[in-house]
Amino acid sequence: MQRLSQSRLARLREELPQREHQILQRIGQHGYLTTDQVQRFVFTDHASDDTAGRITRRVLGRLEQAGLIGSLRRRQGGLLGGSAPTTWHLSPGGARFLSSQTAGYRRRTPSLRHLLHSVAVAEAHLQAHRLRRQHSGDQHRHHGRTTLLAQPTTALPASV
Repeated sequence: MQRLSQSRLARLREELPQREHQILQRIGQHGYLTTDQVQRFVFTDHASDDTAGRITRRVLGRLEQAGLIGSLRRRQGGLLGGSAPTTWHLSPGGARFLSSQTAGYRRRTPSLRHLLHSVAVAEAHLQAHRLRRQHSGDQHRHHGRTTLLAQPTTALPASV
């Protein structure tokens, strides 16, 4: 992963759109997020999930290319075939971008337990947002009587 100079970080702080700042803040808040979780946190105003997914992947690729985030290696094949979802983390430069400090940030390879915990906490955060939005809409439609059920929507990574 490339080291970002202070001047490069300063330029990025000025140049990056608010949406990219928001992505970095969410990843920093949770430690690890899947592509789907980034999409559901930040890219919520698109005509379709397919469009939002394409834009999410494109923006995450730009942030990775800029040296602000990195992805964990994916294990191909998994138990059911296919591959585990891409899981994103801040790079040392991304951590410095958020903190404005030059102190050494070192990302360690997470244990599977820690990774699953981080992704599950982020999923609970997303579900709380969804329920709050649903609850406020139901309050108006059902005159204060609501029944809310949370359904998990993100597959957890199979491994690191």
